[in-house]
Amino acid sequence: MSKYLKELATKAVYYIVDTTHSHVARIPLEEAKVFELSKFWKVMGYDTAIKLAPLVLTNFDPPRLLEDGSIEVEGYEKVFNVFCNKKILKVEVREGEMTGEHSVKPNMVDTYLHEMYVIKPPTRFEMIVKFIVQLKNKEKRTCKEETKLQEVKRILRELEGGKKKKIGATQAREYLCSRFKHLKEVENQPLCEMYKLALEKHDNEVNAKDDGARPSSSK
Repeated sequence: MSKYLKELATKAVYYIVDTTHSHVARIPLEEAKVFELSKFWKVMGYDTAIKLAPLVLTNFDPPRLLEDGSIEVEGYEKVFNVFCNKKILKVEVREGEMTGEHSVKPNMVDTYLHEMYVIKPPTRFEMIVKFIVQLKNKEKRTCKEETKLQEVKRILRELEGGKKKKIGATQAREYLCSRFKHLKEVENQPLCEMYKLALEKHDNEVNAKDDGARPSSSK
């Protein structure tokens, strides 16, 4: 039963995150640049609880705001709670003494919101990654191209060394893959395509860095 409750909580978190992606994708660019995630979640909290309650509960009462700032909805058998602040978004589903919960860190969601929807010129790091991927995909490379490839890999390593990592590779894949799983269930194809492009971009960066760490071999 606790596993089932956790699945309900997970679906609720996915719904909130994907609703946020849909919102940011529709607003003007200038608004997207200054978008405040935790503030948006707090504003939409009550409406979210109303929309999610039928998915989790039967015969439920109106949502109520608790002292800790969370919004709770009580049904015939289960209790549904949504909590959000600047550090975490957490959904908890309780039935009797059993509890299932799922959470996500706003900074991770916010990072992908800006990467996917806020248009900005490519950084030097991104341009080098793209160049490395293009050369790696060539069946045959000239000596000049091979020399250039090793040089840009060196630059990439230097840039990566001074680059602050906001999200680890494993976390990034978990985040994007969880989006895929949920979107496949709700059949949201436009968002699914955007997540796919983001995942491909992430994989290109990881592959380029991994290859740069290996001994060179001419083709």
